[in-house]
Amino acid sequence: RAAPVRAWAGPWPVVERWWDADRARRVHRFQVVDHDGCAWLLVRDADGWWAEARYD
Repeated sequence: RAAPVRAWAGPWPVVERWWDADRARRVHRFQVVDHDGCAWLLVRDADGWWAEARYD
């Protein structure tokens, strides 16, 4: 669900598996802190956004 962001850092561009042309991908990672104080590692690629990790 959507929530207000109190703080953020990034984006950090990442090229994963650069050595394997069939499996390589480019993403951007962001760290955000929500209104409850939880930190999230968010990822954005050509298909959209998703949460990769949550830190209490």
